[in-house]
Amino acid sequence: MITDKLLQRVLDAHGGTDAWNSVDAIKISVRCGGMALAMRFQAGVFAHYEAVIRTKEPWVSFTPFKGQTGIFTPNRVWIQDKAGNIIKERLNPRCFFHSFRRSLIWDSLDVLYFGGYAIMLIRVKRAAINILKKD
Repeated sequence: MITDKLLQRVLDAHGGTDAWNSVDAIKISVRCGGMALAMRFQAGVFAHYEAVIRTKEPWVSFTPFKGQTGIFTPNRVWIQDKAGNIIKERLNPRCFFHSFRRSLIWDSLDVLYFGGYAIMLIRVKRAAINILKKD
């Protein structure tokens, strides 16, 4: 868990809370892996990608995602081509995680929801910043 002092030191090193609060989105380049995805037959999906994370709403895009762009919101995930045409989508993706099949194997929309949910920790940090700013 991040302490208030550590969070404040990180903020101060990068322009303070006003600088962070002026940002609408963050673009990051990521390399990652692990057994969680491999165990669900999705190894390498997030091996190397760029993510755009909106800081004021729960929205993340992943490029490339299975050769396209994957977009996460808490209530909807979808995969779109370069022209913005929707290839696959799922409404209320969290509801699908309670099925037995998802204990064994994930499809591309399950993985997209998992990745988006995990990366949304950046938004949690933003909420912590706003709490610190009020004190």
